[in-house]
Amino acid sequence: MSAASRAPWLGLRTIELATCESTNDEAARLAANGAAHGTVVTALRQARGRGRQGRVWQAPASEGVFWSCVLRPALAPAAAAGLTLAAGVAACEAVRACGVAATLKWPNDVVVVDAGVVAKLGGILTESVTRGSALEYVVVGIGLNVTNAPVVEGARTTSIHQAGGRGSRAEVVARLRGSLEQWLDRYLEEGMAAISPTWQAMAERRCELRVGTGQAARVAELVGLADDGALMVAIDGVTTTIRAGEVELGRVTALGDATPLP
Repeated sequence: MSAASRAPWLGLRTIELATCESTNDEAARLAANGAAHGTVVTALRQARGRGRQGRVWQAPASEGVFWSCVLRPALAPAAAAGLTLAAGVAACEAVRACGVAATLKWPNDVVVVDAGVVAKLGGILTESVTRGSALEYVVVGIGLNVTNAPVVEGARTTSIHQAGGRGSRAEVVARLRGSLEQWLDRYLEEGMAAISPTWQAMAERRCELRVGTGQAARVAELVGLADDGALMVAIDGVTTTIRAGEVELGRVTALGDATPLP
């Protein structure tokens, strides 16, 4: 069955909250109690939203999208990482539909580059629970700044409106739901090959890269994604595959123009 002919499934049950600690936590609680595939939790405000490595992500009420969904995919646990990349494509597509030239930073950030400076507009946090050798459920959380950018520890931030885009929070949510359902369907049916070309087209191609705490910045050029979703970059002409660690973008540079990370 093609994605175009399939009945909508994402968000058929949607729980809308005024405030919560974290939509991912709420979705995980529902999933542990049997919530169906496609259940969505949204909130006007998160008191303790978080990103990768426990980073705090906070924003004033109604100024961002805080959105998490429960998935029960027939995937091996290792394949859950691809859901993050599929969600990134969907989030970037939704932001671009609002008039912002957003791009992707591996593995889970939506960013905007202005005069070479990278600012974070949104991110994805995917958390999974396994039973034996199979996934029991996955929670995919997406945060997007709509009107004003929150203060995020250790990161420059921006929002759709601050980057010159348009659209209300409700319009962004509607675009996100449609894009996410489409890209999740593609990934679940066809794997990484279905999303890799679009992800690569949306990603920053040349930048300064730091992998791991305390590592020196290196000028790297995007090569692509491996079959398992790992990042492949060329550094000094040698292709390197990155499967773990923190990848940090500094200034996006022209060829041959290396600027130190701030």
